[in-house]
Amino acid sequence: MASGRRRRPPLARARGYRHHRHARSPPIGCAQPAVQGSGPASRLQRRDAVRAPIGLEVIVAWDQTVLRGSTVDLSENGLMCVFRPNGDLGVGVPYPRRGAVLSVRLNLYSDELATNALLVRRVSRKDQLLEWSLQFVDLPESSADLIRSHVFTALRNARARGLTKLY
Repeated sequence: MASGRRRRPPLARARGYRHHRHARSPPIGCAQPAVQGSGPASRLQRRDAVRAPIGLEVIVAWDQTVLRGSTVDLSENGLMCVFRPNGDLGVGVPYPRRGAVLSVRLNLYSDELATNALLVRRVSRKDQLLEWSLQFVDLPESSADLIRSHVFTALRNARARGLTKLY
């Protein structure tokens, strides 16, 4: 070190990187990871509204069939709910198809919301419950405000109980 030149640390020397003022490049013979797309870019699932895990009574009806169940989560855009299988449902009475408009009655404690919803997804679970995702159709702003207040109250209460990570 008498010449006044600083030596690079052994790790930097071993990796072949040069001084910070020079362009960095991997050492010769080191394989470059190839980044290759797997297809066209797709949109990630982005939620337009805040949702919260709220268990409320829900009644869904179409044609002459009525199912009673409970919500799993709720937002001003829609809900996920579960139902116990109805005796004839899926046997004598067909399931509604994806995209079908269903009548929904939602018990919001002091208020009851009656509206239409689009069936987005239907899943049969291992615990024999039916899980449906519904999207509200033409929900009035006053109803959206009511749902939004329930969602934020549920999130605030969960945070007060120390539940910071809900999903």
